[in-house]
Parts: sequence; C-alpha cells; structure tokens
Amino acid sequence: MINYPTKLEDWEGFEIERVSEVKVEQSLIDAWLEAVRDGNPLYWNEEVAKAIAGGIVAPTPSTLTYAATYRWSPRRPDEIWDVHGVESPAFRPAVRMPMETHFALKDSTGLKEGIVGGIDAEYYEPMRLGDRLTIVSRIVGIGELRTNKLGTGRNWTNEVRYTNQDGRLVSIERYKFFCYNRGA
Repeated sequence: MINYPTKLEDWEGFEIERVSEVKVEQSLIDAWLEAVRDGNPLYWNEEVAKAIAGGIVAPTPSTLTYAATYRWSPRRPDEIWDVHGVESPAFRPAVRMPMETHFALKDSTGLKEGIVGGIDAEYYEPMRLGDRLTIVSRIVGIGELRTNKLGTGRNWTNEVRYTNQDGRLVSIERYKFFCYNRGA
C-alpha cells in the first residue's frame, strides 16, 4: 500500500516506482504501427533492423504502451485495480498507471477535471523486444491555485522516467497539466 502525502507541499518530489507487467513485444509494436500508420522497417523488418540497430526496436513515443498493467495478475492475486467502483470503499490499491502520482494528486486535491498543456520527451536507450520497463512517476512542480475560463485549479508537472531491465534510461516524459473544477 502506498502512503500518499497528506499536505499539498509534500506532493512536490513525491514519487512512485513500479515495474511494468508488460514486456516490449512485436504484437504491441504492430498495434502501434497500425494506429499511426508508421512503416519504419526498424520496427518490424528483422533484417533491416538488425543491420541498422542490432535488432527490432519499438517506436520511441510508445513508452506508455509498455507501462501498462493488468487489472488482476497472478503476480499479485489479492490486489484488484477497481476501475468500475465495485470493490469495497476500504479497498484502495495503488492506481498502477504511468502517471500514478498525477492521478493521486488530482484525487487528493479534489480537482476533478484536467487538461494537458504540454508534453516534453527525451529519448535515450531504444526499447528492444523483451525489455521490461521500470517506471518512476513523480510530481516535479505545483502551481498556485488560480481561476481561468475553465474553472479554479492548479498547474502541475508530472515527470515519468522509464528505464529498462538493465537500468539504462529509456526516456523521460514531462506532462504539464492544469487540473481544475468547473465554475458554477
């Protein structure tokens, strides 16, 4: 069970680390390629990919694909991720999402709505078939309460770092949010 901060000022720097339950695999790469119609042979052609990159690599912006988790897993049989609100209110497992800290902070502040104002991404080591990512999600900045046309809320930034099973940095993504409650 994760102990979330109880004071707003303690959220800045708060982080959650977990290992993905999903490995980088060709079928997920293929689904990504279909969705974005990307025919880059580095992602599907073994001969070309081996000659250029030492083997097939996953598209760099697809990190979220490999950070997925299952609602239930034999690796944690007593834990169910209740996305439908059918479990007992006393049962509150970790959200287990790439931006766990963002969703937990949203819940903690009572800010129901949210928009992404920007995403910055840095890519380092390519994701290769069989890689299993470790995801570290943390809040790196929280703004003051303010009101705009959307409502009253705060800006914050959620940083997500992905490393592979060898501890090599794969990518860093920073999501800039404005989370708010609509005006009456």
